[in-house]
Amino acid sequence: MAHTKILDMSVFVNLTVKYLLMKSQFFLTVLACILPFVSIFSQEQVGLRLGNYSGVDGLMLQPAQSRSNHLDWELTLFSLGVFVDQNYGFFEKTNVIDLARNSDNVLIATEITDETEENANSIIFDYFTTKRKKFVDAKVFATLPSILINKEKHSFGVFFKVRTGASGNRISSNYNYYAIDALEYPQPLDARKFEIGVTAWSEIGLHYGRDLIDNVGEKLSVGANVKFLLGHEAAYVRNENRSQVIASDSLWSFDQGDLIVLYTGAASGGSTSFGINGFGTSVDLGFTYLLKERNSEVGYRWKFGASVLDLGGIRFSKTAQKHRFTLTEPSDLQASALQDFEDVDSWVLALSEEVYGTAGSSLQSEKFGIWVPFAISLQAEKPITDNFFVNAVFVRRIALPGAQVERSNSLALIPRFEHRWFEMHLPLVLYNDRNFHAGVAARLGVLTIGTDNLLSLVSRRNFTGSDVYLSLKVGGQKLKKLKPSAKAGKTGSKTGCYNF
Repeated sequence: MAHTKILDMSVFVNLTVKYLLMKSQFFLTVLACILPFVSIFSQEQVGLRLGNYSGVDGLMLQPAQSRSNHLDWELTLFSLGVFVDQNYGFFEKTNVIDLARNSDNVLIATEITDETEENANSIIFDYFTTKRKKFVDAKVFATLPSILINKEKHSFGVFFKVRTGASGNRISSNYNYYAIDALEYPQPLDARKFEIGVTAWSEIGLHYGRDLIDNVGEKLSVGANVKFLLGHEAAYVRNENRSQVIASDSLWSFDQGDLIVLYTGAASGGSTSFGINGFGTSVDLGFTYLLKERNSEVGYRWKFGASVLDLGGIRFSKTAQKHRFTLTEPSDLQASALQDFEDVDSWVLALSEEVYGTAGSSLQSEKFGIWVPFAISLQAEKPITDNFFVNAVFVRRIALPGAQVERSNSLALIPRFEHRWFEMHLPLVLYNDRNFHAGVAARLGVLTIGTDNLLSLVSRRNFTGSDVYLSLKVGGQKLKKLKPSAKAGKTGSKTGCYNF
């Protein structure tokens, strides 16, 4: 077998990519539905999270933001956002609108032959050849009707959210398709440690905020969100040990191995019914500090904040499986048994039979826990005029032991124009410490729309991901009972009016 390429491992990568492309139809469908109404999202949704009219959405980045809101009450009717980015492969010369319209015409570059039928709407997916570490990051969220109320020095809120997150970070470039394809037998693949996971859950949240100091020169406020989590679906894979893999047409040979696989019903091939398969809790904590300014309509000359986000996790106990595959000595596995699979269940059973001799022997538990995307954030804001502001936002993921869906790192500078009925953000974002994105977000009255990656929507270029969001909310000032008008007095009416 000398000088034959490791074709079977390359085929396995292609099969996996095609499986993921098929599963990505949901993402593309959501974008296709939203984009006819908006042409402009952000990694941390800064167009929703920042500003003195951010309401419930602002609590998700800074729980103490409620104490500097200009509105005394705010009702979020709904918010919706979709985000995805990765650096494993790309769609050639396209944008999210074209991709959503032509998702059925995607061809993988490595499978194109002289017999392949291409047309004007064909979109080519190819793999990057760079040696940079790989990542994947995807998020979908929806905020259901939620309310925030400010009462003197206190704020109270109730919110409902549905979230899905997928992540894989710091993945070795050894897993590049072309790096694998270039290997010739018996060259080994250096299979390094990695982890990748996806989780879908709902949140029922309670908010409380309070001013601790409020005098002529300064204001210190704290806030907290306590969230009850309903776990719907999850899948997670972690390679615990670095190993050497030599693949031929029939065998994959490992010098050692330790693989952990967690998943629930949908990943096993069952329907995604969005049932409740687990429960958990998490908290957001934060504070803001304002240096006040008397001669200003805004009321402050600097605002600083810090917050802890999504500290908690979910324990899945229904339709849940935890498998572990451990090789303590050199072993040969049949390549064909690991390449022909329709879902995670069939692949896990085949791998279990190869490693232990019996299907199902890898099962360790029918319960597992997974952390939600824990992070810390720092914020600063400087009013330039009563309507023009500059914000800086820093978000850093914190890795926790065990299974976790991670948040991405971001550093953003956001000029902002703000008025009661109109708002504009121009975010400049350094995403995952390496990728620069520029975007735009706008609020007109009750509607907010935005993006941090504008070129992915309007420019035909090598496409790795995109995002979009929108929000619809209403709010107002305190209910104030007015004195009866003269006209009302003449008619004998004692009923006053209420202002919003």
